[in-house]
Amino acid sequence: MLTGNDYSLNDIAYATNVSKGNGNFRAAVVANNKPGAIAALGECMAGDLHEIKPVPQPRCTVIYGGFTESRPHILSMCQESLVFKMAYAKCNEILENKYGQSSIGASFAAEHAFASVLKSLGLTNLTVMSAGAGAYVAKCFSGELTLEAALDLLFDEKNKMSEKTAEPPKSFINGLIKSAETTDLFITTGVHEDIDSLVSQYADGVASVALYNPQSGSYDEFQAALRALFLFGLRLDWKGFYQYNKKEKIFLAPYPFNRKNKQD
Repeated sequence: MLTGNDYSLNDIAYATNVSKGNGNFRAAVVANNKPGAIAALGECMAGDLHEIKPVPQPRCTVIYGGFTESRPHILSMCQESLVFKMAYAKCNEILENKYGQSSIGASFAAEHAFASVLKSLGLTNLTVMSAGAGAYVAKCFSGELTLEAALDLLFDEKNKMSEKTAEPPKSFINGLIKSAETTDLFITTGVHEDIDSLVSQYADGVASVALYNPQSGSYDEFQAALRALFLFGLRLDWKGFYQYNKKEKIFLAPYPFNRKNKQD
């Protein structure tokens, strides 16, 4: 770069990438032009390195609000996410074997499956709020209840857990207002319209991400939610998320590809 030759920064960066296996030490500099890159590399070679401090994680609150009804997006989630599918199937298996039916726990099973997805992503150190059947989900993942015990309680209160879940109590609203003071991001399941409306109303100014869009319910919407969490600064454990998916590494050629177009 100091020779005066008009080398492209992209070519230089590419060369360092493909030959990185030859060196035992690595250093990274950030620059948006050639003079800046020369200055940064000079500081690096002179030993004037800056300590890189980890970026603090945003303060997050996850809300398990309880499902208002069974939605067709559950099938899409089961097809695309094995973590979701296995957690959902486990709840249904317990209900079928113990009570001879799974319909009463469909709402719980879906929200439990989404909680399992968050856990697989490494999002365990979160503040938790809950309402309705979501309270049992929260207690499962806090260790207060086993899955079987939570389903027993849910089955005993099946008359209360109808398709039209009661409105969130006033204590929930008060807790939401208090949490908004110390929360950078609310994560909701996105299926309880009342909960999402309350977050917008009483936590105005605090970012929120719904795990999926209740209107479309597609897996693409769920992936968009994961992208939003990542861009917000959350460290996501992708290996945990894909722990049941069989993946194979492929090796690409470590040399520039010939971009010359050829016609038959």
